[in-house]
Amino acid sequence: MCQKGNQVMARIATLEEQYKNCFYSLEQEKRECRSLEEENRQLRKELDTLNRKLSRQKESMYLIAI
Repeated sequence: MCQKGNQVMARIATLEEQYKNCFYSLEQEKRECRSLEEENRQLRKELDTLNRKLSRQKESMYLIAI
């Protein structure tokens, strides 16, 4: 009976350790996701800026062609 109790306690300890590891992994992935989201926002801003510049250049080229 005592051996069975020790096995159960050891299993609980193992599961708690696995849970803790999964929790920390998830937290790390959340941080990485937030970082990627911020990088994505910055790249979208840069893309918008470049698209506006391109549009202005196209407009000026069109006016020159007329």
